[in-house]
Formats: sequence, C-alpha cells, structure tokens
Amino acid sequence: MTRFRYLALALVLIAGATAWGILITHCDYNYDEVLRAHSVWLTSQGLQPYHDFFECHPPYFALLTPFVRDQADSVASLMTLRLVAVAGNLLFLAGLATLARINGVGGWPVAVLGTALVAFHPAILEYLGESRIDGWGYALATWSIVWLLRSQRTWRYAALGVGTGIATLLFCPKLALLPPMIFLIEQIRRRSVLRIALRDFAMYAIGAAAAGGLFGCWLAANGINLNLTFACVARYNSLYNFHSGFGRGLLHQIMAMPTLSLPVLAALLTWAVHCFRAKTLPAAYPLALALWLLTQALMVSYPYKQYYGPWFLFASGFFPFLYSTLESLARRTMFAVFFGLCGLSISLSAVSAHNWVQSHQLKNEEGFLRTLNEITNPEDYIVTVPPLHPIDRRDTFYLFFNTYDPAGHETEETLDEIPLLRHHVSEQRYREELKAHPPVLVILWPDSYPRRQKAVLGQFLQENGYVKAMLEAVPVAVRPDRLDRFSSRHAEK
Repeated sequence: MTRFRYLALALVLIAGATAWGILITHCDYNYDEVLRAHSVWLTSQGLQPYHDFFECHPPYFALLTPFVRDQADSVASLMTLRLVAVAGNLLFLAGLATLARINGVGGWPVAVLGTALVAFHPAILEYLGESRIDGWGYALATWSIVWLLRSQRTWRYAALGVGTGIATLLFCPKLALLPPMIFLIEQIRRRSVLRIALRDFAMYAIGAAAAGGLFGCWLAANGINLNLTFACVARYNSLYNFHSGFGRGLLHQIMAMPTLSLPVLAALLTWAVHCFRAKTLPAAYPLALALWLLTQALMVSYPYKQYYGPWFLFASGFFPFLYSTLESLARRTMFAVFFGLCGLSISLSAVSAHNWVQSHQLKNEEGFLRTLNEITNPEDYIVTVPPLHPIDRRDTFYLFFNTYDPAGHETEETLDEIPLLRHHVSEQRYREELKAHPPVLVILWPDSYPRRQKAVLGQFLQENGYVKAMLEAVPVAVRPDRLDRFSSRHAEK
C-alpha cells in the first residue's frame, strides 16, 4: 500500500506541475510583474531606485538586471523573470514540506501532500506562477529555519539571524516577526541557564547584525540611499497599510476562501489539541508560526494574493496534525482519505489547466507591449501605467504608477506625508518633468493617474496639441511631431 501512496503522490505533483506550467505560459502578466520588470530594466540602465524613480518594493532589482539587460526583446524578459521566480518558489515549497516533516507527524508522504494541496489550489498557484522574487526570500528563510531545527551547533542561532535577516531586508519584509518569535519561544522552552541564554541571544544578535551589515553594503555597492530606502519601502508601506480602506483585508480574504481556510482552521485546532494532550509547551516553530499567522491576519489590510498566498502556504505546515487526528479516528479509511485527497488535487489541477490553456491574454498583452515599442524609440519618454507599460522605455514622471484603495487613498497622498518624497508629487515638479521630458505617447487612463498628476498632465496635453487616437482599443495621446510615425505604424497593424 505504501507503494501506491507514493504513486498517487507522484501523480499529484505531475498534475500540479503541468497546471503550473500552463499558467506560466498562458495567463496575462500581473500589474506588479510589469512594474517590477520595468524597475529592473531602469536599474540596469544605471538609474537608482527610490532616487531616480519611485518604488515601494525592497531593493533587490540589481540582482535581476542580468536577466533583462542583454535581451533583444524586452517583452521576453517578463517570461524570463517568471522562470526565475519559479525556481525560488520550488525551493520555498521544498522548505515548507521539510518543515512540515520535521514538526509534524505522518512521514514524508503526508508532509508533501499537505504542501501540494495548498500550492496547487488555483488561487495559490496564480501567486506562485507570477514573477515575484519573494519566493527566493521565503526559501532562504525556510531553509534557515530547517538548519536551526536540525543542527545542534552553537552558532545555529547566528545562521538563523543571517538567513532570515537577509530574507526580510532584501526580499520579503512580511517575515520580520517570525524569526524572533521562533528564537524567543525556543529559549523559553529550553529554560537554559542565564549564561547559555545570553550566549544564544548574542549569537542571534550577531547574525541579525551581520544581515543588516550585508544589506548596508549591498545598498552602498549599488549607490542606493539608506534613508530613501526606508522612506519608500518601510515608511510608505506602513502608511499605506494604516490608511487602507480595506480594513482587515487579509483576514476577510482568508475567510472568503473556505476551501482553504476551513481545512487550515481544522488543522490548527487539531495541533492545539495535540499540544494540550502532550501537556508540554509546543515546539518553537509551530507555535511561532501560529502566532505569526494570527498577527498577519489581524494586522495586514491588503487582500492581495502576495499576502494570502504565503499565508496559506505557511499554514500548510499544520496539515500533518489534521491528518494524524483523522487517522486515529478512522484508521481503516485513511488510505481512502489519502487517495481521495490526491484525486481532489489532481482534479483541481486538471480543471485549472483546461481553463488556463484556453486563455490568450498573455499573447495579447505581449503583442500590445511590442506595439508600444515599435511606435516609440529607445530614447523616448512616455506616460503610462502598468500593466500596459513598455519594459524598456523611460518615464516622464518619477511617480510612474499609482495605487489606491476603496477609501480613495492614492500614492500621492501617502507621499505627501513623507518629507523626503513629497516634493516629487507637487504640481510644480510635474510641470518641470513634462517640460524636461515631454512624452511621445500617453495612455489615456484617467482613473489610473493620481489626481494632481492627472490635472497637470491634462493641461499639458491640451496646451501642446497632443492628438488623441486609439491603439488597439486603448485610448492614447500622441505628440504632434510623432503623429505621422504613429499613423504609419498603426496602419501596418
């Protein structure tokens, strides 16, 4: 029977990987994917993030410049970056399955199945299929935790501090609370004498400080200002989260996905019962993970996939406890349950693959981006917003994208609250940017631009005789001296 379990599990992985591959090659590029690819390209041209163009993601862009710098077709870099992200996500998933095996019960088949059931859910697979560099950070963090749990070396806490510190600072700040929670709970569980506790704390502090030092060296090597990094990443995101009109957006989104949230809740409850029956303090990682999941659900206002995706994936680590409880209640039927879960996962993957393979959105989007490249020159400046944004064209404005929520709060309003950045979103600055680099093309999506920028841009277009036209059903404004080229190239289409 064990052989059949491994066979069923192999089929789950094959079906899920197939659906994943189809998603990658057929589904359209997300807003963030185009935004980040453009930021990577700008960095490859020698521009400094946060100083020369606005970004609110951590400063990992220079790591990815080799993948976009020498590509003749800039649009192809979007797929390249997806594949880079997939490699990181595979390491992340392997780390999660390993942690589930170390801290759970039921052996490798149950640990891998629990991870796969969540990862291959269509909503989570959409997150894993996008070019989000977060996966590399999560992979570094999970394998640092694996090392901590498996090693008995004195310096393992230093390794935890370095690995998770770099992951948090350079890739995914959402991890900030989890590593110190693991360390503190581990110290409470061990009840070490003061001398050993101080030694462990010193080791962890040295590791975290080393991560901070390496991060500072990375910023200095790439000419990135530390104060601007803090303002654009930490300060901006904290203010935006505070002003968000979503309320407890992450919690609401989690509860709106019952096919994932109910099994996770059941798994957490069975883990709690398991700990109660053992009459001992829970192991450090599961307890820290449970507290971190709760904190994230209550504090994060964003309901987006880059938040609920990792949340559910980390929560899959409790699946072995649920499986163990079900097995103890109905031992004779557990093989049927195991194979039933495998069949469910395979069926979901098949349905998802069938739906995604019929999608032509990616080809349509790539075609539009290539059209934008054909009607503009490499040295031209433009005004548009992701996802309909060329990867290798420069922006007239420092603020080249806008995010807003149901409360109507926009990027402009958030930057107004940050002294280092507010001058970038003044009407005077917008006029100076338009005068210095008049765009050859403007995508006319009024609701996508912040209010002051939209007002100044509209006045500029009117005063300078820009001509309105349609480009593949998208309204645009063309600079008068480029109208002939636009018309001839557009006519060829």
